[in-house]
Amino acid sequence: MFAGSEPGLMKQLFERKERPLYGAAVPMRLGRLADADIADYVADRFAQTSRSVGEALGPLLESAQGHPQRAIMLAHHLWDQVPSGEAGTLERWEAAHAAALAELQPEFDAIWRGYGSTVAQKTLRLIVAGSGSAYRTAVLRRLELEKSAASAAVQRLLDAADVEEAGAGKYRVVDPLYAEWIARVDAGGGDAADEG
Repeated sequence: MFAGSEPGLMKQLFERKERPLYGAAVPMRLGRLADADIADYVADRFAQTSRSVGEALGPLLESAQGHPQRAIMLAHHLWDQVPSGEAGTLERWEAAHAAALAELQPEFDAIWRGYGSTVAQKTLRLIVAGSGSAYRTAVLRRLELEKSAASAAVQRLLDAADVEEAGAGKYRVVDPLYAEWIARVDAGGGDAADEG
């Protein structure tokens, strides 16, 4: 994922005839993993090291939202919190989740500051605050964003693979932990206080 980078950079490298990588790869969209598959794998891996994922499994699945890399990262941080012979608790989950977000903070802040305008930032906030809708009137008004500007920004965010279509005319931020971070920024609790 090249979040916040020039839209379509990877597409340009592989899909333009004048580029040296033209035809060397075929774009493939990998879907999200099923919660049951993640749950089975994580529980098995914890058991192999004399641990139990315990009651932390539910929040882990909810936070990962089927994103393979983020599920691995969250499970790793949780595993670090659970001593051998013990189980994941909600308190241990909260510590693991906080550690993962702290690790990602510099990356997310750099991505956020790398957008070419505040319109992209506001559109991401709009999608997160609007539960996937990029056109909720109340949220557009609160963010002082025109619908036409949001529509153009959605296309750029789709091209950059920062967001993806979620069905029924809705969108979602590809990285679920980035979406959590954006929600905190939107609520005034993020570290990217200024949007530019």
